[in-house]
Amino acid sequence: MNKLDLRGKLTLVIPTRNRSAYLNRLLSFCEGSFPPISIIVADSSDSEESRINLTRCSQVSMHRLRRLGYASEVPVLAKMIDAVRNVETPFMALCADDDFLLPGCLPEAVHILDSDPSTSCVQGLEVFFRSGASIGKPDRLLLDLHAGGSVLDETPAARMVRALSNYRASFYAIRRTQEFLEDSMKLNPLKDQYMLLELASASLDAIRGKIKRLPQVMSFRESHPQVAYRTHSEVTYWEKVIFSPAFSEVLQAYISIVGGSLESFQKDGGGDASGKVRESLVAFTIWHFRRMASGSQTCEQKLPKKVREFVFEIPIVGGGARWMWLKLAKAYDRAKLSSKFGLALRQPDFLKLIECLEAEFGFRRGCAVIR
Repeated sequence: MNKLDLRGKLTLVIPTRNRSAYLNRLLSFCEGSFPPISIIVADSSDSEESRINLTRCSQVSMHRLRRLGYASEVPVLAKMIDAVRNVETPFMALCADDDFLLPGCLPEAVHILDSDPSTSCVQGLEVFFRSGASIGKPDRLLLDLHAGGSVLDETPAARMVRALSNYRASFYAIRRTQEFLEDSMKLNPLKDQYMLLELASASLDAIRGKIKRLPQVMSFRESHPQVAYRTHSEVTYWEKVIFSPAFSEVLQAYISIVGGSLESFQKDGGGDASGKVRESLVAFTIWHFRRMASGSQTCEQKLPKKVREFVFEIPIVGGGARWMWLKLAKAYDRAKLSSKFGLALRQPDFLKLIECLEAEFGFRRGCAVIR
């Protein structure tokens, strides 16, 4: 098989609902930039949008594309699981309809998974993009670059804690189809808590194996004004999860799912699985709010009072909660956590996508700014 023809190896699964313009944009990019791959569009749009999507999908000829129709009330997780059941290739990737998956990394990602059974999934650099209208520069395309090292620890518990200590959602990574299907079916109790759903998915990936992160841009994701770029003084989704009345119940479901998987993958017992899961949640909480803080103050000083109370008072890791907090906070103060990574983004598929977006949004050519 031609290494650039991935139709027998990789399937792109695209969930969509009532966003035909976004789906058209993504499919147009795939037609113009991708090597041949398999595509499944999981569409739960209302009737008019569904007809538009059906017509658009029928026009794609280069790729092996199937459109699966769902009732509009079908939950996102159930739709995704059913779509993955229809994947016929050994590897797959999820791609939101308003995002892009860049093709340059795909052959290498498939090769890594094909040749290294100890790797559970492969990611690249992740770029979030939006219009500069929110800062008074509507002719600018703003980019935020998210990077992070590979998760290569030898034990499942160590990988899980590391994955959440420097978090990158692995939901959209390249992965083995059957493994993702097995893990996704465990997540139904978290179906309405999308943040915990993504955290659980990343934890299960790390428990299964190493997470390889390539030094190339793989995911290009659109940030929407209502959910993106909040400052540390605003209430975030994670804070809402923490302080919701149902948090304790949801947390126990999370610990049960992830802890059960950890127990099954640990050799010779491996210690207290639920304790390790709680430790990883502390690590994520510190990472999350540390990213939102600025300046030279420590995490403990910068975080809102309610968040400090959450970490110190709720018995996440028993009596060691404060110790774990201070230990990780010290480590993060030493780290250079900046979105300005100084990387020379010169890969052809990335530059081509920037040109397409500049044309679509009416930006000045060459105006993209990495923040």
